[in-house]
Order: sequence, then C-alpha cells, then structure tokens
Amino acid sequence: MRLRTYILVAAGSAVLVAGVATWALIGSASGKAGGAEIVTSTIQLANNPGQTFAPPPPGVSPALTAQQALDLFSHKPGMKIPSRVRVQLGLYTRWVGPNCGRECEHGNIVSHGKVYAYLNRLAYGFSTYACRRGSHKPAWQCTEWDFIDANTGTYIEGIGLPRSVGY
Repeated sequence: MRLRTYILVAAGSAVLVAGVATWALIGSASGKAGGAEIVTSTIQLANNPGQTFAPPPPGVSPALTAQQALDLFSHKPGMKIPSRVRVQLGLYTRWVGPNCGRECEHGNIVSHGKVYAYLNRLAYGFSTYACRRGSHKPAWQCTEWDFIDANTGTYIEGIGLPRSVGY
C-alpha cells in the first residue's frame, strides 16, 4: 500500500512539474510576462524622440503582475482592466535634455551627457487608442498612456492626447 501511495505521489508531482514547465515555456514563447504583452520593438511616444517604451531584457520577471501593479496604484484590489485597454511590459524612458549642470540634474538621472526623468524603468504601459476608426493620424496622436512601475506599483506618469488632435 505504501509503495502504491509513493508511486501515485511521485507521478502526480511529475505531472505538476511538467505542467508548470509547460506553462512557463508557453508564457515566455507567447511574448507575455506578468499578464501583459512584452514590447517587441521601441515605441516612440508623444512625438518626443526622447520618450520611448522599449523591449525589456530577455527573461525579465517583474515583481508584480499588471493586475497587482494596477491594484496597488488604484487602491482598488481586483479593479478590472477594460478590454479596450492594451497592457504591455517594457522599459520606459523620458529624456529631459542635454546635461546643463546642477540645475538640470536635480532629481533626474544623468547618463552619457543627457538628463532623464526616467531611464529604462521596467513598467507596465496601459494604452488606449482614442481616434476614430480609419483615422490617418500617427499612432502617437491617437494613443493615451499610463505607466506604472512593474516592481512597486508606483504610478510613473501618463501621456494624454495632444490638445490640437480631434478624435
């Protein structure tokens, strides 16, 4: 009887391990992490060459899922992400300008002679396409963004539509 129990437990454990390994392989092969799509090519944001959302390093593993990050930010656990909202995981960067000394550096990141508010910060980007179907406007003029830190759930910042853009 003990041998049968041992064999059943061992077989069950092997199935569980195989299932978890398959889930991990499918999750990474499908381009998802933390319940979000992984950014695969750099996205230029807000017609600002220094504001980007870029692919994260291979095998990145954020501390939080997109849902957990949203829950921490919103203080509303279980808040549903609307189906029209696209969630992506990537590296958020916002360039401030060339380094002009202490005045520019205050509270910012300095790298290679440039000043950044954020530099390669692992974040979930929550985006909504706001223009009418068939719009000929570039994507940056039609997409609203909110960025939440993927490790802490801290709100980074948002990008609204340009005022001159109609829907």
